[in-house]
Parts: sequence; structure tokens; C-alpha cells
Amino acid sequence: IERSFRAGRTDGFDQDLVTDLVFSAATELATDGLLRPGEIMPKEGFISQSDVTFEHDDNGKLSSATVTIVAIKRYGKDVGSTAKRPIVIKANRGGALRTAELLEIISMIAPCRPGDEATTPALRIPVAKIAGLNRRDRKSLANMTLRKVMKWYHDKCAAAGVPHHEKVMPHSFRIGGATALFAAGVTACLLYTSPSP
Repeated sequence: IERSFRAGRTDGFDQDLVTDLVFSAATELATDGLLRPGEIMPKEGFISQSDVTFEHDDNGKLSSATVTIVAIKRYGKDVGSTAKRPIVIKANRGGALRTAELLEIISMIAPCRPGDEATTPALRIPVAKIAGLNRRDRKSLANMTLRKVMKWYHDKCAAAGVPHHEKVMPHSFRIGGATALFAAGVTACLLYTSPSP
């Protein structure tokens, strides 16, 4: 996708590559941000482009992305709060997670018009820039749901021969992220005080 973007490709992007990009960003954001399913793709509203900011170093290289979310509170004094909380995700960390980079690529291949940031989802498929879509496919891709993300995830796992992938549910990304942090030495106390405890 990056090569096509840099080359100024005019015939459109490959649908499978763009879907992989956006759905990977959704699952990795859920893992990195320890997000609940309703925080990844809320039933009402969405994480907008204005909720995502990028920091670059002096050479222009991405150093981090900050995503602000409305954390779902299930207990305590903050139940029902719509206050937003920031999640800072470092870039160029090595390893498998590359959330900051994926979010920046989405914003480059599907830029929103100035002033439309608050009404443009950060996780979006640029249907106007995908080659060979019919009207039905355009409508379907424009309506991104967690069900579609999970179907994509399970299809990819099945194709790669990943055993027991059907046991992975949307909440599993949050659990996996917390488990990885705990294994890396982050204390349980710190995990409970993360933006989305």
C-alpha cells in the first residue's frame, strides 16, 4: 500500500490489502490500548480522526500516535462518563505490533478534508480509492463493524493454520495486551490504572 501510495497509483488500491491494513489497525489498537470491544467500535459514535494525533521526530519519522477514547466504566464514580482519555502508542518498537504506523498509513491513504476530522472515523476503509468495487461492496466496506473485523481475523488465522483461533473473541485482544504487559514486568496495579481499566 505504501509503495502504491508513494508511486501515486491512479487505478486504486487492492481491496484485500486495504482491508488487511484497516482491520489489522483495529485489532492491534485493541491489543495496544487494552480496549474493550465497545471502545474499539462503539455502538454510538466512533474514534474519530480528531481523536488521533501523531508525533514525529526532527527527521520526520513517526515516533508515536496518541488515540483518545471514551473508556467504558462499569463500576465506581465514573460510570457513564463520556470523558476522553489518551492512549499513547510508541512507533518503531520492533516486534509484531505496529499500531501507530498503521494508523498513520490510514490517515495518508484516506485523508479527510480539513474541518471534517471530528466526523471522520479514524478506522476507515477508503472505498473511493479501491479498484474495481461495485456499489454493494462500496456500501458494505463503508460500514465497518466489529463482526466484520472478527470474521477477517478468523479467516486469516484459518488460512495460516492457527489452532483454536475460533476461541478468540473481541475481548481477547485486551486480555492478550494485558498478559503481554504483565509478562514484560508491568505491575497489575499499573494495568488497573491504564486509560481503559
